Amino acid sequence: MQFFLDTADVRLVEHWEKAGLVQGVTTNPKLLSDASTNPIETLRALAKLTPGPVFAQVTESSIEGMVNQAQKLTEIAENIVVKVPATFEGLMAARKLHQLNILCNATQLFEVAQLIGFCRIPTAYASVIIARSEDYGANSRGTVRVARKIVDQLNSTTQLIFASIRSAAQLALCVMNNPHAVTVPPMTWEKIYGHPTTRAEVERMLSAWSNKPMSPLTMTDAHPSR
Repeated sequence: MQFFLDTADVRLVEHWEKAGLVQGVTTNPKLLSDASTNPIETLRALAKLTPGPVFAQVTESSIEGMVNQAQKLTEIAENIVVKVPATFEGLMAARKLHQLNILCNATQLFEVAQLIGFCRIPTAYASVIIARSEDYGANSRGTVRVARKIVDQLNSTTQLIFASIRSAAQLALCVMNNPHAVTVPPMTWEKIYGHPTTRAEVERMLSAWSNKPMSPLTMTDAHPSR
C-alpha cells in the first residue's frame, strides 16, 4: 500500500517525505492555482521530489480537449499520471488515453458504481472520494468495502485509491479495506501527529519529571556500569 500526499506545496512534500509518508503526490487545479509558481513549474518540481506518480488533472471538458491536454501534461515529466473526471466525457477520454498508453487516473468518483467503466478499460488508477462523499450523506464504511469488491469482482488491474481523507478514523478505515493507495492532505497528518491529548500527556509527564530534585536522566543513569 502506498501513501500519496495531496498537495502542490513542494515544502510540505519535502517535510512529510522525511517521515516516510510520501510515495507519490496528488494535485488538482485548485491546489496548483494556489501554488506560488506556474502550474507547469510546480508539477515539474514535484515530479523531481518523488520517483512515484505525480497526478495532474485535466481542465478541459470535451473528450478531445482532455486527450490533447493529457498528452501535453505527460511531456512535463515521466512520472506524471493524468487525472480525468468520472463523467461520460472523462470515461471516453480515458479509453483513448489507454490506447495511447498514457497512464490515467479516474477522479471525483462520488458513486462507487462509477468505478465500473474505468475498471473495464482498465485505467491505471481510480480515486474514490471519501470525506466529501460523507458531506452528501454517503457511508464511508460501505463505500470503501463496496469499492474494493467492485475492483476484485471485475478482476481489474486498476489500482484503487481512497482520497479526501480528513480524519484519523477515515484514514484507519481506508487502510483496513486494502486499497492500493491512500492520498492524504498534509493537514490530516498534522492533526494525527499533533493530537491534543497526546501532546497534553507528554507535557504532563515532562512537567512532573522536571519537578523532581534530580539531574536529568542520562544513558549512564539508566544503565549503570557493573
